[in-house]
Amino acid sequence: MFLNSFSYLEFSAVTFGNEYSHTDLVRMRPKYQRLRDCLTGNVKDRGAEYLPDPSEMREDEDIKQERYKKYHQRATFLPVTRRTQQGLVGQVFVRKPIITVGNLPATVTSSVSVQGQGISSLANYILNETLATGRGAVVVGASDIGTQAMLDYVEADNIITWAELPYGRVDDLGRNIGSIVLRMFTSQLSENGITPVMVARLAQYRLDTRGLAYVRLCTSETGSNNWSAYVPVIARGVHLQHLPVFPIGADDNTLRISIPPLLELADLNISHYVNSADYEEHVNVAGQLTTVVSGLEQKWYDKNINGKIAFGVRSPLPLPAEAKAYLLQAQANSTAKEAMDKKEAMMVSVGARLIEQRQVRRTATESNIEAESYHSILGHIAINVATGLSAAMVDLGAYYEGDASKNSIALNTEFGIVATSAEHRRLLLEEWQKGLRSFTEARRALRQYDDRLDEDVTAKKDIEEGVELLKTIASVGSKPVAGADNRT
Repeated sequence: MFLNSFSYLEFSAVTFGNEYSHTDLVRMRPKYQRLRDCLTGNVKDRGAEYLPDPSEMREDEDIKQERYKKYHQRATFLPVTRRTQQGLVGQVFVRKPIITVGNLPATVTSSVSVQGQGISSLANYILNETLATGRGAVVVGASDIGTQAMLDYVEADNIITWAELPYGRVDDLGRNIGSIVLRMFTSQLSENGITPVMVARLAQYRLDTRGLAYVRLCTSETGSNNWSAYVPVIARGVHLQHLPVFPIGADDNTLRISIPPLLELADLNISHYVNSADYEEHVNVAGQLTTVVSGLEQKWYDKNINGKIAFGVRSPLPLPAEAKAYLLQAQANSTAKEAMDKKEAMMVSVGARLIEQRQVRRTATESNIEAESYHSILGHIAINVATGLSAAMVDLGAYYEGDASKNSIALNTEFGIVATSAEHRRLLLEEWQKGLRSFTEARRALRQYDDRLDEDVTAKKDIEEGVELLKTIASVGSKPVAGADNRT
């Protein structure tokens, strides 16, 4: 998992193995850093990296530093990127994921990741990451102690390098992933047994010329030049013929780097922060009043005022003839405020576009998950997460007895639908009664608002049985009973 929020994560651990970095990753790292800073709220902590010093170079250094300190303190960073991410994920998880288990033990599904997360929690984290950076990968493998197989998620920042198979070659899953180097972290205690330290580990998976999977490791404790020997990747005695690594992306589930979906929003968020600093600076300067007194002689000034001028109804200001006193105030400048307002509107628009529907090309697998091909960017990402995680769950099942092909997870792709009013329900009922909607259509519309309702087929059967029961009760109740007084 990405551990940027841990204060004890050493920089050396974060950069361990960077010498192997793919050129595409090197170009993306500054963008990932901006995203991380916006999501974790670290933008203001970065100081001049995001908020340049507006002071003139000719100023005294002490004055310049003090001015920038106040300028920086007045700036306000709104966590728009983080809140948008939370809102989008909330749209998907407004309904529980549908998890189908074929052969995975209950202990595995409840604690499937190396961090102890269940499948639903892991899917939530992966969706957060895919929305942010547009890229990641799920790794399948046995735990270090070999007690059970587990999943680990590697973030975009830590997919160090990769290579495709020679043209025309694919693995037994039909993919062309030939080699990949991943960076993962483990938390350990230092020698004092109290202080936590992070150890980075590199894992290189590769297929040999025969198409068999191998892995080798090295840790930040031994140095990146000290790799272990390659060992075969085995699942229940079978040598894998594919790498147990399943990429998940915003565009597609390959190792190709996607444009981070939240990057545009993060850049606007940072620009809004800079505008807020200029706006607050202007408010501070324009809000200060300057006292001006003209027509005074120095002698009279020293004798009667002596450097102290008090303004107010209870503080009379004696002045000689022809002298004048007044206040100066800078005129308001709305430029910075207008820039902030425009960026706020743009940020709302960018966030909304992630939910707007769009026409995209679908794979056969995606079409099986969702019949319609017209869906939102968020829906497309949710399908990619479900597809990639389901493939990893099937691979995870190879470590256990039974049919692993049924292992899967499906995420909600119906967004913006939380509750319905009584009026809406009445209209749905009327449309069904008038023949404008079929039973299935009306039922599906209701289930979009309430996932506690039974599936359409089950509901129709139960409703028909209930109607027949009511007819029977009504029929029996209307028949005369022997020996009873049937007079009206």
